Amino acid sequence: GVVRAASDPKLVGQPYKPPASEPLGRRDQVVAARYVVNGESMIGFDVPITFQEQVAGRVALGIREEPMTAVMRLSISLMTVLAVVTVLAVAVAMYFVANWFAKPIKLVGESMAEIAKGRFDHRINEHRKDEFGQLYAAFDAMADALNERESTLDRTVIIQPAAPRAGAGRPSGPAPRS
Repeated sequence: GVVRAASDPKLVGQPYKPPASEPLGRRDQVVAARYVVNGESMIGFDVPITFQEQVAGRVALGIREEPMTAVMRLSISLMTVLAVVTVLAVAVAMYFVANWFAKPIKLVGESMAEIAKGRFDHRINEHRKDEFGQLYAAFDAMADALNERESTLDRTVIIQPAAPRAGAGRPSGPAPRS
């Protein structure tokens, strides 16, 4: 019960008097409390010192609360900044990934629009070694088939009966009315 070491030398050798405090909790044999010393809020910890399961003394440690609160606020601020930076980094990465996928899809859409306009000679001149490359090759094969079909249809001549000539077999002029 006698103070053996203290930050205030006047307390050494004096009987230990715990300050009036507000209990914060207890875990195992550690007691935590809040108290005020010289107008400053302190967090105190009281722990027994044991040797071969015998209590040989106690350690009463007080830590100023203000610096701990400042560190806590700083930690929360830094975690918030970290969360915001992480969300922004993910958003930027997702934009680039989405754009990476959107460009080939847009190219196929534009190429299909060219085919719809009747431009069967349009091809996607890009070679890739992924699924989009397979899609481009399939599009080009479709365009080849459509182009071949169109050129075959152009070579086919459709013969229609000739329209009667004016004056051949009929009198010219207005047709009689009935």
